[in-house]
Amino acid sequence: MKKRISSTIMLSVILLLSLTTVTVTSVASPLQVTKLMDKPSWAGNPGGPNGGDDGEDTTGTYVLNIEIDYMEGHEPTPEVLDYIVNYYEAKGIDVTFYLDGYPEDIVISEEVPLASEGWNAVDGISDSEFATIEAEYNNNDNGYFDNWKWVLFGTTVEGEPDVVGYCWVLISGKDYVTGNYIFIADETADEWGGSDDQLVIGAEASVLMHEMGHSIGIGKLHPKFGEKYDPDSGSVMSYLSEVNAGLYEMWYYSDAYWATRNMEYYEEELVT
Repeated sequence: MKKRISSTIMLSVILLLSLTTVTVTSVASPLQVTKLMDKPSWAGNPGGPNGGDDGEDTTGTYVLNIEIDYMEGHEPTPEVLDYIVNYYEAKGIDVTFYLDGYPEDIVISEEVPLASEGWNAVDGISDSEFATIEAEYNNNDNGYFDNWKWVLFGTTVEGEPDVVGYCWVLISGKDYVTGNYIFIADETADEWGGSDDQLVIGAEASVLMHEMGHSIGIGKLHPKFGEKYDPDSGSVMSYLSEVNAGLYEMWYYSDAYWATRNMEYYEEELVT
């Protein structure tokens, strides 16, 4: 689903695919369709003691591996990643960001050129361009249910200047089942924050947490109008605003939205 700026009231487009839906920015690419694979044998079922509507925090350890690739000039802010790692750890979720130089040099994270044969990010990134970049740079593509998630930090969403991020999500009824393949429109977020460095960092943190939340099933859906943004304006699941971005080092998911997570897919002992 899409993370939008608060001043614009626009709704996501939803593509119906059999009994499952995938949120898309405009039209579905062949890549999105092919990634609608069956749930693997190790994946549990959501809605139990570690997710669904119970509202309790997780008690076991769950694992998320986040590969981050970034376009030239749009590398993530280390203190944002530090905050998210610590926030999730306090809730029983072990997050590891795989970013070149964070926390150490690794080989799977790469800098993506702004323009190549299959894309030109200077004028924004379209769905097909995002799919092309993902196919080339994602080193751990095991679909939606795997504990490996892929994030691209880039410029803007082509034709949608109010969108600061999105995540491809599997939906069943009103439930966000799971998600993967995240785009952070870092240039849009930076321009929105302007000369206020803390707002720039806060925008990055809020958007990344918002889309990571979707990737583990956090969200609420109107059956007709798409994503229901959190009415708690301080929550990262609300629209991007000076309220949530301005909560420097205090970004959070509201209890009502955190309760919608589906963590059984990421139990440490089940994920290979």
